[in-house]
Amino acid sequence: MDQMFNRSYSIAGLTFCLQSDVEVYDSKEFSEFKESGEPDYQICFEKAEFPVWIEAPPIAKEMGFNVYRVAEGFLYEYRDVNGNPYAFSHVDLYQNKVTVKYLQNALQHISHARGAFFHIRWEELLLQKKRLILHACCVDTRYGGVLFSGESGIGKSTQGRLWCEYENAELINGDRPVIYEMKDEWYACGSPYAGSSKCHVNKKTKVAVIVLLSQAEKCSIKKVENQDAFKKIFSQLTIAAWNSRSIGSACDLIELMIDKIPIYEMQCTPDKTAVDLLKKTIEEEVSR
Repeated sequence: MDQMFNRSYSIAGLTFCLQSDVEVYDSKEFSEFKESGEPDYQICFEKAEFPVWIEAPPIAKEMGFNVYRVAEGFLYEYRDVNGNPYAFSHVDLYQNKVTVKYLQNALQHISHARGAFFHIRWEELLLQKKRLILHACCVDTRYGGVLFSGESGIGKSTQGRLWCEYENAELINGDRPVIYEMKDEWYACGSPYAGSSKCHVNKKTKVAVIVLLSQAEKCSIKKVENQDAFKKIFSQLTIAAWNSRSIGSACDLIELMIDKIPIYEMQCTPDKTAVDLLKKTIEEEVSR
């Protein structure tokens, strides 16, 4: 029997156990999340001699992969830049298992942790366990977690750094923190995906506020309620748009989240003025 290699990672309180017939090396950003324990998800990588052929048409086509509906879940067919298939992931959410069959030309894609996780559709696995990936910068402050969300380039990382500089905050994740509810409290935690910030701390913090950013010459802030908050949060999630079940689960979680977490929209400048305004707003929120 061929030698099997095992790696386990704990992210957002979930353990992903990777078993492969080729060694999967730790990517730098994943090394902080390496941890053993009872697996929540079993991931198996197996070499295949031939591609997996599906007669039915794909239900979705994304850049680099096609999605097919199969028994007990979905099959993802990954293709290289020349359009040739190189790996096939069967995501079985009922059995908490993902099987990835890869061809010889796939080794460069799956032999490191970051590549391996790309091929297991981990956003779907998180959502199955009621966890959301939010496009945001997360800092841990004396008030709790502050999440700055918004489009790329809007200034999320800048506001996070300002809080670290002026309020002694700790940067937890600069791009893709994971949010989940535990015992009627909402937490944000680091993930290996951190964008250009390259900050991915394996730590959780109770969420104090989510701030939706826009840039302006003067700072201002207002609370966002109900439907408007729902739409703005949904637009910043990492989610499979072709999976109606996932969309429904995400919508349910957002409704719970906006009922518990204050959501603000802030026009801000890249300086201490923005920090002072948000700090005052959080203190007023806490005192209510």
